[in-house]
Formats: sequence, C-alpha cells, structure tokens
Amino acid sequence: MGLLSIFGANLAIDLGTENTRVYKEKEGIIINESSAVAFDTRTADVVAIGNSAHEMYGKSPENIMILKPLEEGKIANFEVTKIIFKYCIDKAIEGFNLFQPKVVITAPSGISDIELRALEDACTYSGARDVYIVESTLASAIGSEFDISKNEGRLIVNFGAGSTEISIISMNGIVISKNIKYGGDYIDQEIIDYVYDNHSLIIGKNTAKEIKETIAAIGEVTTYDELEISGRDVMTGMPSSIMIKTSDAIEAIKDTFNIILEEIRYVLEKNPPELSRDILKNGIFITGGGSKLKNLNLYMEKELGLRVVKSENPFTDAINGAGKIISNLEEYKKIGK
Repeated sequence: MGLLSIFGANLAIDLGTENTRVYKEKEGIIINESSAVAFDTRTADVVAIGNSAHEMYGKSPENIMILKPLEEGKIANFEVTKIIFKYCIDKAIEGFNLFQPKVVITAPSGISDIELRALEDACTYSGARDVYIVESTLASAIGSEFDISKNEGRLIVNFGAGSTEISIISMNGIVISKNIKYGGDYIDQEIIDYVYDNHSLIIGKNTAKEIKETIAAIGEVTTYDELEISGRDVMTGMPSSIMIKTSDAIEAIKDTFNIILEEIRYVLEKNPPELSRDILKNGIFITGGGSKLKNLNLYMEKELGLRVVKSENPFTDAINGAGKIISNLEEYKKIGK
C-alpha cells in the first residue's frame, strides 16, 4: 500500500481490560498491546501508551499515573479510551487515506446506551468513518467458529481480566447474560491479600499474576508445584523471598470461584426451558485468559454436572470474531449495537 490510499483498510478492535488487540482486514491481528496509558500528573501530558506504559507499573515516579479504559468490565475512563483508539488506528493505518476506516469494536455485555454512544464517539473522534459495536461474547463465539445464527442455545463463560461474562446465546443474540467483577485482576488481588495475611509479605500485581499463571489451580489436583517469589517483609520492611505452593494459590482463590459458579447457576436457572436441552448437549464453552487456569474445566464439570469445553485460542477468540465481522460486514451487521 502506498502513502496515498483511496480506501482505508477496515479494522476490528478488541478493547480489553488487560490488552487491546487490533485486526486489520486481509492481514489479521497486527497489534496486541497493554491497555494502559501513562500520564504526567504535573503537566497532564501523555508519557507512554500500550506496552511501554505497562512496563512502568510499580517502577515509575510518583508523578506518573497509569490508567486503563476498562474497570471491572465497564468503561471507566473515556479519555483514556479515546487515546488508545487513536493510538491503535494511527498505528494500523499508515500514510494518508482519502476514506477513513470502518471499525468494529467489542464491548462488554450489558453496556448501557450512554456508554455505547460514548464508545462510538471516542472511536469516531480517533479517526473511524463508521463504527459497529458487538458484544465481546458474540465476537468470541464467532471467533470460535460457532454458527451463532442457529436456533440453538450455547452457554459461554468469558474469563476476562476485568470481569467474567456469563452468557447464553442463540439466533444472533444474547438471551441472558451476567457480567460480574470477578475477573483476573480481582483474582490477582486475592493472591496479594493471601500472601500478606499468611506469609507477611507484600507483593505486587506482576508477582501475583505470575503465581496465577504458573502454579495456581482450582479444585482437586494431582500435582502441586512451587514458586519462589520476592517482596517486602511486613515486619522488617526489607526485601525477602519465600516459596509459594499450588495449595496456597488454591486457598487464595477458591472463594472467588465459588461465587463465579453461583452466578453460572443463576444464569442457568433463568435460562428459557427450550434452550436447556441444547446446553445439556453442547455443555459450557469457556474462553478468555482466565480459562487457562489449571484444572478449571474439570472443577466446573464436577460442580455443575455439565461438560466444559476449553477454547483453543482463549486470548484471541474475541478479536478473531470481530475480524471476521469486519471482513463480512454485510452478513454480520444485524448483530451489532
């Protein structure tokens, strides 16, 4: 593509609490960066965006504030949202384009009309010509190659960083959904609190995330791992290291996952009876980064009595689905907001 392009390439943007991903028509995923913006509080200037902003966590001076657009699955800061959209669109579309791109955006389920308009305005301000918004659960289903137009119920649980979305979909729409705050960030904080309370060690979010991703599990497991972690000793204030075990991580997060199970049961109880047979047949599909937690599918199967299928591409289901929508916009227009 030359510097002068008549038509801007169409884009899909998956705005996540942890990461923002961009899909460019005919090219695939071209951006996968942290959903973070660093500001200098003294001047209100933007210091860094994306991965470079994320790297400042816990290491920057007091005047550097790092913000994210989403919190607990909801739009928390539209100014930050605009900055990230503009950063992504400018990075994805090089040179001058006579026509601005069409953009598909994923959004949390249950988003309000006011938030929808603000999200659309933020993307338009950032350089989009037309904006189409689709719930992230529907995008994940499309990205997982489900035919969402069928008269068939599917239960999808999306374990995201900011929230967990529990949805039953059928015939191009969401029949019932519940968006709860118990996402990956909440679980990280549970681990931080547990280590503080039981080992008198103060650790940061990155260490908690490492524990979650390397040795954590849920339910009954056959193997237990260990991880050496470092932090600040509560009593002495000095740097210190301890060994954390899988059993510690299970104890730290079990109450949170029990709450998530109760919310899944609630959605199943509200499910129309006609779709119950479909869910018995199809089981529960789990996606999102949190679905990679060790033993999660077996734990859910035991507690809920339903088959649980793990996504093969939990981090990219939503952006791949949004990319499929932007590449076949006329076919999927009817499912957008």
